[in-house]
Amino acid sequence: MKRITAGAVLLCAALATAGCAGSSGNGQATFICPGSDNASLLQWNDLDGQLSGSYTYAELAGSAGNAAVSSDSATLTGTRDGSAITLAINVLFGSQPVSGSVNGDTLTLNVPQSDGSVQAGTCRAGSLEKWNQLIGTLGARADSSNAAHAQQQAAASAAAADAKTQEDAQRALAAVLDFSLDDSLEDLAADVAEADSDLAQGKADAALGAMSDGYSCYNLSGTVAYDITGTLEYTVNSSFAYDLDGLLSDIEDGRKAIVSLNSYVGTLQADGLPELVGVEAAAAAAEAEIDDAIATANGYIDHLNANVDEAYAVANSIATGECAEYALGDPPAPMAHVTG
Repeated sequence: MKRITAGAVLLCAALATAGCAGSSGNGQATFICPGSDNASLLQWNDLDGQLSGSYTYAELAGSAGNAAVSSDSATLTGTRDGSAITLAINVLFGSQPVSGSVNGDTLTLNVPQSDGSVQAGTCRAGSLEKWNQLIGTLGARADSSNAAHAQQQAAASAAAADAKTQEDAQRALAAVLDFSLDDSLEDLAADVAEADSDLAQGKADAALGAMSDGYSCYNLSGTVAYDITGTLEYTVNSSFAYDLDGLLSDIEDGRKAIVSLNSYVGTLQADGLPELVGVEAAAAAAEAEIDDAIATANGYIDHLNANVDEAYAVANSIATGECAEYALGDPPAPMAHVTG
C-alpha cells in the first residue's frame, strides 16, 4: 500500500466542491472530499469527543490506455471539542495530525502543504451511496480515457497500414515500370552469333574434304565432327539453353510483378485509398515486352535449328567413298519453341 500522507488529504479536501447530507455529531460521521481526479472518504465514530474510524483515498491513475481507479485505506483517529477537530491518518510510518472544524455538514481541514504553507480544504457530509457514485464516475472516466486511447491507437495503426499499403503499391508499380528483358535477349543474341561462328568454322573445315591429309578421314571424323557435335551443339544445347532458361525465369518474374501490382490496385480500391497513376500502361508495356521476347527467342531457336541441320548436311556431303562410314547421320530433334 502506498504511503498516505496529509498531502493526500490536502489534495482531496482542498479541492472539495460538493457535499451531501450526513451526520457530524455523536455517532457515525461520513465526509466526502471530491477532487478533480480523486476523492477521499473519512468515516469515524464519535464517542464523547474521541474519534476512531477509517480513511480511504481513491484516484484516477495510470497512463493513457491503462487508466484505472486505485485506492488506499488507513485507520483514522482524532478528537473533537465542540466544532474544533483534530484528525490523524495512521500510515505506514506513523501519524500526522490535521486540525480543522466541523460545522453542520461541513468539515474544514487545515492541511500543511509541501512548501510549508497551510491550505484549508472543505469536505461535505455524505453517504456510502454517494461515495460509490463518485468512484463510479472516476471509473467511467478511466473507461472513457482507455476507450479513446484505444480508438486513437486503432486509427494510428490503420493509418500506418494504409501508408504501408500505398508505399508497397508504389514499389510494385516501380517494379513493373523497371521490368526489362534486354539483358537476357542480349545473352541469347550473343549465343546465336557464337553458333553462326561455329557453323562457319565447320563449313570451312569441311571445304577441305574428308581426307584433307590425302590418306585418312580424320578431317571428317575428327575436325568437322568436333566442329559440329562438340562446338556448335554445345553452344546450342548448353550456352543458349542456359540463357534461354534465364530469359524464361525473368519472364516469370515479370508476370509475378504484374500480378502483384494488380493485387495492390484491388487493395487500394477496396480500402478507399488513392489509385495509382499509369498502372494499365505499365502492365500493358510489360506484357508487350514479354510477348516480343518470346517471339524473338523462338526466332533464335528456328535459326539455331537451321544451323544444326545445315552443319549435319555439310558433314554428310563429304562422307563419301572410304569415308562414308563417318557420316554424322540425321541431325538431332529440333529445339522446341517456348510458349507464353
